[in-house]
Amino acid sequence: MDIKYIENIYEDLLELSDIKIQKQYWNNKNPGHVSSYTELMCRLFDDDCFDDFVGLLKKNAGCFQDQVKQIVDLHEKLNLYNEKGKTDNNILSDTKWWEIVKLSKVVFNNWPVYVSILNE
Repeated sequence: MDIKYIENIYEDLLELSDIKIQKQYWNNKNPGHVSSYTELMCRLFDDDCFDDFVGLLKKNAGCFQDQVKQIVDLHEKLNLYNEKGKTDNNILSDTKWWEIVKLSKVVFNNWPVYVSILNE
């Protein structure tokens, strides 16, 4: 997998794992970075090849099954999340979204494990 995608996934997981960053980016309160729920999901899944990234981790998990299960769970929750008809602010106040953010924080903290799996 191209290093560019891995770096971009890292940046997107950082945003995904921090509700404060989301509030800043999604409400245009950070002039250096503007984002939204839709932009984040498009970057992660379309631009960054997150499906392929998770697939590679699953294939090569080895002794890191627990950490890989967490990113697989996150991938599944993101795919199942129903944002239809919701504004970014609705999403930011949705308890189901908070669960995704909480799991994203765990996944983000596992980042060195994922990189080591890909480097084996």
